[in-house]
Amino acid sequence: MAIKRRKWWAAGLLSGIAPGVGQIYNGQLKKAALLYGLSLLPVIAGLLIGILGLLPVNMWTIAALVIPSLLIYGYIIFEAGTTARRLKDSYQTNFYNKWYFYLLCIVIVVVTGNVASATLKMTVVQAYRMLAKSMAPTLAVGDRVLTAKCDPCDPKRGDVSCFYIQKMKV
Repeated sequence: MAIKRRKWWAAGLLSGIAPGVGQIYNGQLKKAALLYGLSLLPVIAGLLIGILGLLPVNMWTIAALVIPSLLIYGYIIFEAGTTARRLKDSYQTNFYNKWYFYLLCIVIVVVTGNVASATLKMTVVQAYRMLAKSMAPTLAVGDRVLTAKCDPCDPKRGDVSCFYIQKMKV
């Protein structure tokens, strides 16, 4: 196998595109799988919270899931870059250090991300944009709202309810 210098910016960029790909670039296949799994934990927690109704879906719950996701993602990028700098000229390429393997990993990450996003939209939370003045002055045209798709709770004064109107077949 050839000895190739690892570029810190390439490792960071690959991890920025898809968590764990920078670690694969550095020859750390097991660490890449571990960090990718770690990056999925907040998504899995969000699904469980929404589906099982463990916590109310509100701004604080979403922030409690988004902030750890960003910290984990930042750590993965930082770790890939610092490891590439540490390797310098001593890295020997492996069978998986090919462009098509990196592309395959990126495709896998994108597909699993889209599946997780679609599942979240179907089961936990959905974003909408106000298109009409019917809720003025509470909500203005163009405002964006997140709706929690959970069991109906006891509405309180000031709560906004969203209903999905299905078209009837004639």
